[in-house]
Amino acid sequence: MEKDKNVKKGEFYEKCFAEFLNSQGIPFLFIAQGPQNEHHSIALKGSKIKRPDFLIYLQTIGHIFIDVKSRYKIENIDDINVSQFYIKDNEINSLFELQSYLFLPLWIAFVNRKEGDNKNFYLIPVSVLKNYKDQLKNELSEKKYLFDYLFIRIPNSFLRKMDINDLILINNLYDFTNIKKEAEIYKRLEEKIKDIIIDKKEINTQDYCKNENINYLKVMEIDSYHRYDTQNVSVAQKS
Repeated sequence: MEKDKNVKKGEFYEKCFAEFLNSQGIPFLFIAQGPQNEHHSIALKGSKIKRPDFLIYLQTIGHIFIDVKSRYKIENIDDINVSQFYIKDNEINSLFELQSYLFLPLWIAFVNRKEGDNKNFYLIPVSVLKNYKDQLKNELSEKKYLFDYLFIRIPNSFLRKMDINDLILINNLYDFTNIKKEAEIYKRLEEKIKDIIIDKKEINTQDYCKNENINYLKVMEIDSYHRYDTQNVSVAQKS
């Protein structure tokens, strides 16, 4: 049921994005989602690529793929007035793999569900996300497993509001100077999850987070870590 709801939400924002493109006179193709074998060539069989939603053409840039993602933003652990879009490690990898296979740039267009605003899309090239993610992993070399269950928080400074008159600026330099400080956030998030698991005991994670007003973590992150930790403890006991 929840999956169906998310699919419908995704389709709604894809339609909103198409309406934006039409309003700007931007040529595009919508790439329908369906069973894998209906969309992959034999040459791509076995790859882990993820299909984007659109192929668009801009006179200033050329052809680019766009993948639309509607998300409720995550609150920043240090500042409740700041919230961020997020993405899974493997989502970045699969989109970057598609870009590498087909030699066409791919950007992600994020839209905030909570705002109820279906016209403000925020863009980031997947190559920038891949670079950022790899640098985070280098800083967290002994804790790379964190990204098996924690979402990658995207710095707001990396995102560009979609303005057709400003899209050429999307390739401006991105500032990675805060990477050490940002990597430390993931260590702190892990410690917070450990504390939550101990404190909540048998309480449902979603209910616990709601009662404690925890908005800097997703329920999925906490439950995924709990399963990960439980499996590791079980393996250690057997050995």
